Amino acid sequence: MPPFTCHSALSLDTLAFPVRLGVTEEERASPQEVRVDLRIFFTVPPDCIADDHAPFPCYEALAQKLIDHAAPRQYRLLEFLCGDLLRVARACLDEQRQDGCYLWLRVSKHPPVPFTLRASAFELTDLPDGLPCG
Repeated sequence: MPPFTCHSALSLDTLAFPVRLGVTEEERASPQEVRVDLRIFFTVPPDCIADDHAPFPCYEALAQKLIDHAAPRQYRLLEFLCGDLLRVARACLDEQRQDGCYLWLRVSKHPPVPFTLRASAFELTDLPDGLPCG
C-alpha cells in the first residue's frame, strides 16, 4: 500500500451519552456515561471553496447513528464498544459516499475505574499505518 498522506481532518469531540457498560450484570444495570472522540482523516483535500453543499460528511447524522446504535445495547467491554462504534461510523461514512477517508475513534468511560484520575479509554483506527505507539 502506498504511504498514507493526510491533507485534512474533521473532528467530533466529546460526544457523550449513556450506555449500559460493565463486566457484571450489576455494572450494566445502570447506564454509564461514555465519551466518544472521532477523527475523519481525508487523503484528498475536500473542496473548501463553497460554503454550501460541500462534500463533507454530515457529522450530526454520524453522531446520531452512534448514539442510536449503542444507547439501547449492553456491552461488557469498553474495547468491544469501541470496535462496534468504529464499524457503525465506517458504515455511516460509506452510506454518505465518503471515499478516501480513514477513521480514528476513542471511547472513554466516565467515571473511571477506582484510582484513575480522569478516564479509562480505548482507541481504534482503520488508518493504514495504524496507531502511533509510544
